[in-house]
Amino acid sequence: MLAHQQPRSIGSRAARNTVRLINVITSLILFVCYIALAWSQRNQGLRDLLARTLAVQWTRR
Repeated sequence: MLAHQQPRSIGSRAARNTVRLINVITSLILFVCYIALAWSQRNQGLRDLLARTLAVQWTRR
């Protein structure tokens, strides 16, 4: 800490740590969704697995 700065208050530190925790949790959720897509047998995303749906790709003849 620089000599001319005031120490941060407990509330400021708590708010900063809360935001960091929310960022970590959000990142983990996105990572889990990505991994679920990579490891599912039919390349279903987490939302497809939860809804028990399957995406169908149409091809033109």
